[in-house]
Amino acid sequence: MITVDETDSPERILHDSLFKRSMENVAVARDFFKAYLPAEILALIKLETLTLIKNEYISKGFLHRHSDVVYRVETSISAEMVILFRTEQQAQSVRLQALRDICYSVLSWEQIAKNCDNLEYLPPIIGLTYYNGRVRYSAPLDLVELFHPDLRQFVAPALLGPTQLIDLHRLPDEELVRQGAASFFQLAMLHSDQQNVTALINGLAECYPHVKAIDDGEYVNSVLDYAMSRFSDSAGKEFRSGLRQLDNVFGGVAMSYLETLREEGRQEGREEGHQEGWHEGHEEGLEEGANKTRYEMAQEMLEVGIDEPLILRLTHLSQAELELIKTH
Repeated sequence: MITVDETDSPERILHDSLFKRSMENVAVARDFFKAYLPAEILALIKLETLTLIKNEYISKGFLHRHSDVVYRVETSISAEMVILFRTEQQAQSVRLQALRDICYSVLSWEQIAKNCDNLEYLPPIIGLTYYNGRVRYSAPLDLVELFHPDLRQFVAPALLGPTQLIDLHRLPDEELVRQGAASFFQLAMLHSDQQNVTALINGLAECYPHVKAIDDGEYVNSVLDYAMSRFSDSAGKEFRSGLRQLDNVFGGVAMSYLETLREEGRQEGREEGHQEGWHEGHEEGLEEGANKTRYEMAQEMLEVGIDEPLILRLTHLSQAELELIKTH
């Protein structure tokens, strides 16, 4: 929260009270604006429509000064197109005054948007700070001056430029996979929404080497969890099958993840009387043929060349059971 001097000194109260009482007189305010507003604004507005605003345009989340006064005025373009003028009195230089003005306007616009249904355009808010300090005002008047000179070129575009939108659905996979580890979650968001299992599997496999270099498994698991929760039942089964087939690319991470799903499903089945869980990870855990599923998983892992110790660890089969599977 940006505030100014919060000390209610007798001198401050005296200044604020006189300024506010004066500016709440519409006739006084009209002459004040005639004297201090830029000519281009005076040419645009209809001062005879000047109307004092109470609190409906002042954000409740902003600590406004005792001297704040807000007026509404129609423009010559249309009675529906209005401008707000905010005035306040200051008796000292405030270094962050420019930032405070921006905060006031933004929070007030937010309040206006909440209070006005079907609002098409926000009204400009023009602030006038009336200074009657004993020494010349020395604080920055331009928000840009609060930033380092070498970085000021970025301030105006960030505040008033267009939103830097990253539209995922307009990015081709070829561009996404070039983004290193960041491509992993984006591919999941894109293709799980489209139910495009093949594209997701191929994309994840292509960018996994970048992920492997920086991840301990948490990132991969969170991405796979997201995809599983978004896929339909049929797409989820296809996705798991694809993970199994490419587990050599994922270095065992995919099979470890699928086994975790099955274990969670088995636990949920025990607790909920074999109630169906989400997608295959839970479905397989809830099926009576859990042992058969482990045999099938071991067979697939043998076919893609996974080491036997890892198969035993992931499937919880005995060496004798694995040897039996190898003979069939």
